[in-house]
Amino acid sequence: MAASLATQISGWEAASTIATVAATVLALALAVVPSAWRRSRRPKLKLRLGQSEPHVLAMAGTGTGIDLVSTVLLRVEVANVGHLGADGAWLKVLRRWRRDLDRNVDLPGLSLPEPDERWKLVETEPLTMRWSGEPDGSAAKGTTSVAPKQSEFAELATLSTSDRHITICVRDPGVLRTPSVEQQSYGYHRWHLVAGASGAKPVELVVQFRVDHGSWISQVSASAAPVEAEDIRLLRLLTKHVGHGGGS
Repeated sequence: MAASLATQISGWEAASTIATVAATVLALALAVVPSAWRRSRRPKLKLRLGQSEPHVLAMAGTGTGIDLVSTVLLRVEVANVGHLGADGAWLKVLRRWRRDLDRNVDLPGLSLPEPDERWKLVETEPLTMRWSGEPDGSAAKGTTSVAPKQSEFAELATLSTSDRHITICVRDPGVLRTPSVEQQSYGYHRWHLVAGASGAKPVELVVQFRVDHGSWISQVSASAAPVEAEDIRLLRLLTKHVGHGGGS
């Protein structure tokens, strides 16, 4: 009889242990499922590029013929592929590189100075970019809302067809440490982008584009940071300093 009682007690203890484990697993599941559900419902950003409209736009000028196009605008699409709206969305450029056109591939038969095909680190100053439709200067907020399954466009740069200069579409040019206009625009450019919003995980992308002698932005694609690059940031700072009459 004692053996039978011991067996019963052992069975009760096993059942109690199993019940305790099951209750713990259930409690953990109840705690994890809502968290996972909330994560699946939050806004989710994705950066998209393109070779033509609406990513590369020809802006109308006031002349005739080729002068009908005064600037070429490069934009990046910030899409919200999540289930909730992305409020306070922003896009920044973290780093910028450039290199000359390749003589053998891009400049056949042209009598131009020997191109430097090394990548150059132009700038590492984080720049908040302007959303399409925002005003210029300090009046621009630099943030917007992106509805679920919708997109907004952030402006990256404009290329002037008259002087072939690139102007960075920064939210407020007054905060720039270096010039907002790239006078040496011909060549390949790589910009390190990052976008974020309230409740959304930041997303990053390196975009590469080409500015050729036809005054157009082409070959827009996703890329990666150059493995090696010559740092010319100090030279640019000195250039701006001298340009503003700061030399002694």
